[in-house]
Amino acid sequence: MFKILSTMVSKGAAHHKNSLESADNSSSSTIEGKKRHVKKDKVSKIAPDHSANPFHMSGDVDFFLLRDQERNKSRAERERKKALRVHEKMTYASEVAAKHTSLRRQLQLEDETEDLAACAEAEQLRTCHARAAWKLCMTREKKLGSESISSYMGQRRQTFLIQYALDMKRREIQRLEVLATKEEAALERAERSLENDAALFDEFLRENDRSSVQALRAAEKETKAKVEKIIEIRDLTTQIMNIKSEISKFEDTLQHYKAYKDFLYKLSPKDWLEEQKCLALKKAKERAEASKDSTLSSTLGDKGPGIKGKTSPRDGQGPKKPWKILQVMRLGQMLSSNASLQSGSQSSGTSGLEPKGAAENTLSSPAVMSATGQTSSCPQPASTPSSHSSSSARQALACDRSSSALPVQEDPDSDGEELALYFTEPQQLLDVFTELEEQNLSLIQNTQEMEEALEELRFNLKTTQIRMDREVNQLKQWITTLMMSITKEEETAAELELKARVFHFGEYKGAQEDKLLESLNHKVLDVYRQCVGAQQESNLGTVQMLTVIEHQLDELLENLERVPQAKIEQAEKAKEKERRLKLREEKVKMQKQLQEERLQRARARAQAEIKKKRGRRLVCRSRPPALKTKKEPEHVLMDKDKEEQLFFFT
Repeated sequence: MFKILSTMVSKGAAHHKNSLESADNSSSSTIEGKKRHVKKDKVSKIAPDHSANPFHMSGDVDFFLLRDQERNKSRAERERKKALRVHEKMTYASEVAAKHTSLRRQLQLEDETEDLAACAEAEQLRTCHARAAWKLCMTREKKLGSESISSYMGQRRQTFLIQYALDMKRREIQRLEVLATKEEAALERAERSLENDAALFDEFLRENDRSSVQALRAAEKETKAKVEKIIEIRDLTTQIMNIKSEISKFEDTLQHYKAYKDFLYKLSPKDWLEEQKCLALKKAKERAEASKDSTLSSTLGDKGPGIKGKTSPRDGQGPKKPWKILQVMRLGQMLSSNASLQSGSQSSGTSGLEPKGAAENTLSSPAVMSATGQTSSCPQPASTPSSHSSSSARQALACDRSSSALPVQEDPDSDGEELALYFTEPQQLLDVFTELEEQNLSLIQNTQEMEEALEELRFNLKTTQIRMDREVNQLKQWITTLMMSITKEEETAAELELKARVFHFGEYKGAQEDKLLESLNHKVLDVYRQCVGAQQESNLGTVQMLTVIEHQLDELLENLERVPQAKIEQAEKAKEKERRLKLREEKVKMQKQLQEERLQRARARAQAEIKKKRGRRLVCRSRPPALKTKKEPEHVLMDKDKEEQLFFFT
C-alpha cells in the first residue's frame, strides 16, 4: 500500500512538474501570442486596406501651379508669424528643434508603453516561476511518510484541477493560434495591398519622370532658341560696331577734307574772296526774298488760286538755308584780318619773317603735303589764277596763326551743291609751295648765318671774360704781395728805429757792448748754420753772414710768391700747430716743476720742527709814510731780454 502511495505521489509530483512546465510554456506562448497580436494590430493600423490608388495625379495639376501654391502657403505663414506677438515668435532653428522634440516625445511615449507591457509580462512570468519554485521547494523539503486517504484525495483533487487548468490553457492556446492564423491572413492581405500601392506609386513615379523629361525637352528647346537669339544679337551688335567704326573713319576723312578745303581757301587771293563774298551775299538776298515770298504765299493761300500760281515756282525751289550768310560773314572777317596784317607788315620792317615762318610750319605738316593729291578731285572751272596769288597765299598763311575762324565752312545740312575753289590744277599749288619753300630756305640760311655770328660773339665774349678774370686775379695777387712787402718794410723800419734808440742813448758800456756783440755773433752763426748749412761755413763776419742770410731770404720770398696761396696757408697752419704743441709741452713742464716745488715746500714744512711762540712780538713804532715824488723818465727803458727778443726775433 505504501509502495502504491509512494509511486502515486511520485507520479503526481512528476505530473505536477509537467503541468507547471506546460503552464510556463502556455504562459510564454500566450505572451508571444499577445505580442504578435499587438504587432498585427500595429501593422493593420499602419497599413490600412485602401480600395482606391492614393498616388494619382489629376490632369489639371501643373508644376507652376504647385509653385504658386507653395509661395502662397509660405506668404500666409509669414503673415501669420507677423500677427504673432514677440514672445510667441520663433526662429527657424527653434522651429526645427520643436519639430524634432515633438517627434522624439511621441517615439519615447511609444517606447515607454512597449517597455511597460514587457515589464508587466516579465513580472507575471517571474511570479509564476516563483510560485512554482516555492511549491517545488515545499514539496521537496516535505518528509515522505505514510499519508492518509484524505491527503491522497486532496492530491488527486489538485491534480485534477491542474489537469483542468492545463486543458483550459490548451484550448486558449488553440484559440489564440486560430486568431494568429487569422491575423497572418490579414497581414498577407495588407502586404498585398501594400504591394499594389507600391506598384501604383511606381507608376506615378514613371508618369512623373515622363512629365519631367518632357519639361526638360521643352527647356532645352527654349535654351536653344535663347542661344540662337543671343548669337543673332551678338551679330547685330558686331554689325553696329563695324558701321560705327566706318562712320568714324568717314568723319575723320571728312575732317581732313575740311582742313584741306580751309587751307585752299586761305591760300586763295583777296580779289577772288571778295568776289565770292559778293556772290554769297547776292545768293543770300535771293534766298531771303524767296523765303519771304514763300511765307507770304503760305499766309495768303486762302485768297485764291491765282496767288498760289504766282508763288508756286518759287516754292518749288524749296526752303533755302542761312548757312551761306555765315560764310559771307566769315569771309568778311578774313578779309579784314588780311588788311590789318598787310598794314602791320608795311609799318614794321621785320614783320616779313612771320608769314614765312607760318608757311614753313604749314609746309612741314603732312596734311598740306597730302592736299596736293586731293586737289585733283576738286571741280575745275574755267577761271585761271592771277599774278598776285603768291602774296595772297602768304597773307592767308599768316592769318591762319592769328585767327582760328574759317572763311567758309560747310553746313552739315547743306545741299549737294559744288563749292567753287580758286585752285583748279595741282600745278598752281605746287608753284605757291615752291615760292614758299624758296623763301623758307632763304630764311633758314639767314638764321644759320645769324646763329654762326652769335656763336662767334659768344666765343669771343667767353675768351675775353676768361682773360679779364685772369688779369684781375693777377692784379689781386700783386696787391697782396705789395701789402705784405709794405708791412715788412714797416716792421724793418720799426726795428731800425728800435736799434737807433738802443745804441744811441749811451745806456751800455764797452764791455757790455762786446758781450752783446758776441751773443749776437753766436746767434747769427746759429741762424746761418740752420739756414745755409755747416758746409758753407767759413771765417765770415757777422755782417757778411747777415747779408748771405738776407740774400737767401729774398730768394725764398721770391719762391714763396710763386707758391700757391693754399700751400702757404697749409704750411702756416702746420707751423702754428707745432708752435702750439711746443707751448703746451712747455706749459706742462712748468706745471710739473711748480708742482714738484710745492711738494718739496710742503715736505719741508712737514719735517721742520714746530717752534712755539712765547711772549709778545716786538714791533717797531710806526712812522708816517714818506712822500715820494714821481719822476717821469725821458726815455722808456725796456728789459734787456725783451729788447733782445724784439731785436733778433721779430
